[in-house]
Amino acid sequence: MKKFPGTAELRETTEHLSIPRNSYLPGTTCQPAAILNDRATNQRKLTNPQNPLTQGPADFRGRPPVYLGSGNTHEIGAAYAETLSEVLSGQAGAVEQRYDRAAQLEGPGGHTFHGWDETSRFWAGLGSALPDAVFEVHHQIGRTDADMAPRAALRWSLTGSHSGPSTFGAPTGAPVHVMGISHAEFGPRGLHREFVLFDEVAVHKQILLHTG
Repeated sequence: MKKFPGTAELRETTEHLSIPRNSYLPGTTCQPAAILNDRATNQRKLTNPQNPLTQGPADFRGRPPVYLGSGNTHEIGAAYAETLSEVLSGQAGAVEQRYDRAAQLEGPGGHTFHGWDETSRFWAGLGSALPDAVFEVHHQIGRTDADMAPRAALRWSLTGSHSGPSTFGAPTGAPVHVMGISHAEFGPRGLHREFVLFDEVAVHKQILLHTG
């Protein structure tokens, strides 16, 4: 079984960098995306194949799937999939129409976003990087239960070329495949709580492997 680097090992790997203290969580590994966000100029060092932080493939396409389920057909799951499709395609007003004004989004890299403006900027940072991307939902579930908010979960991907300016730097034309998972809760005014995870390190790695 592959041994993932612990906090001590990662401190050795990144000791030459200025890493904020909160990038390390006691008793856990550090947050790779937080390191990249803190010192973008060190992306080449951090994505070196010999670095334990980023060992392994950057793109898992072509591997046989382990899980073949597709979820369910609940209307909440379908509505959430439609929401992300609209938001990632840059549809005007999608966030304002679909999200609660006081929505909270927990995103990659340990970042939290509140309200329409911050939520829009978060999704635009990904969508603008891959303006020609194809959004695909691989697994979709919706649920409504007594005394609980309607909720949905998606496993999705975004595949395109890094041809737009974004949080991932200037356009490079690199082919990029983003694998993401998202959970959402809905209230009377729309989506009000969202949890989004995708591997920012893998995105940087695909770009750097392309540019050399």
